[in-house]
Amino acid sequence: MVYKKKKKVIAYFHTHWDREWYRECEIFTSRLVEVFDDVLKQLQNKRLQFFFFDAQVCCLLDYLEMKPENKKIVKNLIKEKRLFVGPFFVSTDSLVVCDVLYFKNLQLGMQISKQFHNEDFIGYVADSFGHSKSIVKLFKLFNIEQAVFWRGLTKDIPTFFNFDGILSLNLKRGYFQDILLQNKTYEDKAMFIESELEKIDEKKLDSLVLPLGADHLKLPENAGFQLEQVNRFLKKYFIVEGTIFEYFKENKINKKNLHNVSKSLNSNENTFLLKGVYSCQSKIKREYAIESLNLCFAEKLFAYSLLLGLKKNYKCHLDKAFKKMLQNLAHDSIYSCNIDSVNEEVLLRYKQIGQISNFVEQSLLLDFEKKFGDCENLTILNLSNSNYNMPFEYESTKKFNNLQCISKRKGFSNSKLFDSSTIPVTEDFCTIYKYLIPVCDLKKFSSK
Repeated sequence: MVYKKKKKVIAYFHTHWDREWYRECEIFTSRLVEVFDDVLKQLQNKRLQFFFFDAQVCCLLDYLEMKPENKKIVKNLIKEKRLFVGPFFVSTDSLVVCDVLYFKNLQLGMQISKQFHNEDFIGYVADSFGHSKSIVKLFKLFNIEQAVFWRGLTKDIPTFFNFDGILSLNLKRGYFQDILLQNKTYEDKAMFIESELEKIDEKKLDSLVLPLGADHLKLPENAGFQLEQVNRFLKKYFIVEGTIFEYFKENKINKKNLHNVSKSLNSNENTFLLKGVYSCQSKIKREYAIESLNLCFAEKLFAYSLLLGLKKNYKCHLDKAFKKMLQNLAHDSIYSCNIDSVNEEVLLRYKQIGQISNFVEQSLLLDFEKKFGDCENLTILNLSNSNYNMPFEYESTKKFNNLQCISKRKGFSNSKLFDSSTIPVTEDFCTIYKYLIPVCDLKKFSSK
């Protein structure tokens, strides 16, 4: 069919997937199996041409854990550039999550995406409650040159803008668009879509983009047919099924001539932001802060052990812990805007992360002691990026008369708890002393 004097609209099908929110993770995963089974079926029988899997791979891994027999189908569809995943491990928030973990999120997400043959990446962060200007630097580190935003943008930002050197798309409206699933006539659906397109239409652009999909929803089985019927009633536009990547290619935009943005985006002007999520459930935010620091320290300590020539490899432990941490950074998980049972599961994951971090840290300290245990002096290591000028707490089963003992307790020594060649028994129960050692001017990344 030939359309005259109508503006082209590229529609891309997607579902926005929250790993957990108003239901627990396993409930959402069970729903995911139903939704994505149907997507694969439609992609295979060509009733659906393309599908965008919300720019995160964690939900794909959750699906394949339940349906491993479909891994080959998924890989083939991604290789054919009909199914798109990544670049993120989870969809998270850049105003709450630290840059180190945001980097890890991109690093792991892209690594897994490439294993599934995905080669096309876009900084797709539509549903985050605001966007830090720091993410632009991270996108550049991973050679991501384009990004898509929805929440947090001010009214003066046009469809295409330059976000500190990244060509960016402002979705403006319609990110959650379930009109094709509603029980309305094709004429009514066309009227609604036309009114939405009118609100985002910029006369200088040759085409528009229309996301079709919503939170955790299946696609209609006749989506392609519905678009054909809707097109019959559209007066100013015609819709074709495509991809978000196709839309960027079709609009050959020169970043130099665009509206420039160089600050963080956290405005409520166009779409509401629930800024209360930055601080709600303070216990969860506190555990995130503590366990992210502990985990990053354990990783630094492991890197230091490799520099010293220690042979034990704790990479698999750290990889597991970081995956659990990133699962907790899925935006509703870190926002804590969930039912109580979900928040309890988030807290449980933090406990598990802490256990792994503690095991790696204490095991490495034992490895250090075995290698350098014949030294006469106590060595204090500063792996932080700032100088240290505070008292230092140190526990030992040894009684040191020249150190200030501030407390003592009964327990098992770390050599019994973290050495895999022995187990603690009753006879090993001993006194553990805690000392307070003054430390002055310990330079960053140094020891004394």
